Amino acid sequence: MVQDQSGLFDIRNNVDLYKLRGTQCEAQGLDDQAIEAYKESARLNPHDAETRKRLGRLYAKKGLLYYAIFEYNRALRLTPNDADVYYALGMAYIERGMVDEAIQEWEEVVRICPDHPAVYHELGHAYAYQGRYREALDAYRASLRFAPDAPNVERLRSRIHDLEERINKR
Repeated sequence: MVQDQSGLFDIRNNVDLYKLRGTQCEAQGLDDQAIEAYKESARLNPHDAETRKRLGRLYAKKGLLYYAIFEYNRALRLTPNDADVYYALGMAYIERGMVDEAIQEWEEVVRICPDHPAVYHELGHAYAYQGRYREALDAYRASLRFAPDAPNVERLRSRIHDLEERINKR
């Protein structure tokens, strides 16, 4: 850190302090201040994927999905095998009603992390929405296989049963 003429430390160009401030603000629920601190950290270090992910998460939380998608994509350019970012990006797309894009991101999660139970659950919903019932059934079964003790397991079993009946009627 550099001291200025008054003997005080100059934090204007210290990326770690901006990131720390963002983390502190986020922990206190001060999302707007956290975003500003993370934006400054990202300006000073544009190659920090973690800061991009945090910005994406905060923008998504605020419903600013265009910005969330932008930041998640920037994070993926820096860490292209981060399953959590693909998952979050898929969630942002689905909230915007962009089902095909969400499915594409979630299928990437499966490629990177094939035992990710939450992604199979989301894929099941998206496939069913599109009328892709066999794929939805496979996804729900995978979700059940990877998370047999999940809190929503009875609802999941019911969906599986309903899809099996629907498919068998065809």
